[in-house]
Amino acid sequence: MDNINISPKTLRIAVLMTNLFITVVIGLLLALLPEKTSIGVYFAVLAVNIVALISILQFFIDQKFIEYENNIKSLNNKISDIEKCVGISEVYKRILMLDEEEKEFHWTNLSDVETKLNKLIKERRSGGLAKSVYYGKLHDAANKIVEDFMGKDKRKYKGEIWAMSFWQDDEWDKDSNDYEDGWIKALEEMDKLGIKTIRIAVMTYKNSLLKHKYIDREVDNLLKKIVDNCHENRVRKNTTTLFVNDIADDLKKIVGKGFFAIKLDGDNGGLSLIRGVSLDNLEGSELEGELVFDPNEVKKIRNVWEQCRITGKEPKEFFLRQYTNGSISEEVKDELVKRGLDWFDEKGSI
Repeated sequence: MDNINISPKTLRIAVLMTNLFITVVIGLLLALLPEKTSIGVYFAVLAVNIVALISILQFFIDQKFIEYENNIKSLNNKISDIEKCVGISEVYKRILMLDEEEKEFHWTNLSDVETKLNKLIKERRSGGLAKSVYYGKLHDAANKIVEDFMGKDKRKYKGEIWAMSFWQDDEWDKDSNDYEDGWIKALEEMDKLGIKTIRIAVMTYKNSLLKHKYIDREVDNLLKKIVDNCHENRVRKNTTTLFVNDIADDLKKIVGKGFFAIKLDGDNGGLSLIRGVSLDNLEGSELEGELVFDPNEVKKIRNVWEQCRITGKEPKEFFLRQYTNGSISEEVKDELVKRGLDWFDEKGSI
């Protein structure tokens, strides 16, 4: 049951009214008892009413303790904030005690940090995250939707994972680093549970690889990812991948280079969203990660994703069109067929 917040004035009035009520009830009960009623019955009635009074008083006392407890927690949080501020001020003091050259160097660094931090606060985003932090936030989001899924009727569950991928170099590559390997395994486990994922694959930076005449390492890496996500015998059966050729440059400034988001069951359109790459590093070819705190920005990203969901093509239709339009070389087409993606007829017609 949720805690009930009661003001001290309301508490005092409630106790007085309760005391008055119990007194009246006791008086009425004693008056209604027959004259020959034994003294034991009188005491029994009195005891019952006293117990009732004590129980009610205990309830109000508990509420008061809860109020004090909440106040203490709030105070502790404020003390923690003050300690952090004091820690920052100590840094300033230590800088002031340095010689001029060293002091000037640290003042410059500090000024740069303040400028960057003010920008991030204004734009309500975290900036680029360390890999450990980025993947930690991904797993936090995954745990949240798994917990939500396990607590609901799985047959009627309407929560989903929404994602957009630009096929970063280390994305979907188990051998790239232990973090990505662990994340792919987590995605597979969620898929096995029955949690649906809809992923938009944007081919902007990878389309040129499909025209290669030779299957070099970079092309091979891309084809592995396509097979892993699109083959009918893929591990993630509850994951749907839709392809789009490109998105407008102004939209790229909104989504970055993809994102991972969870939409919980019954959540009124809200998303918990993590960008794959910081807006400060849009030219980066590897995953970096950035938290988005601004709900208006999340809404914009969602709108881009939903637009791509409408225009996106199923893998077979997308790659068949690309091949027919001359955007896939014969060598790449043959390699896709060899790997089990037999989407093309002899004429390459749709």
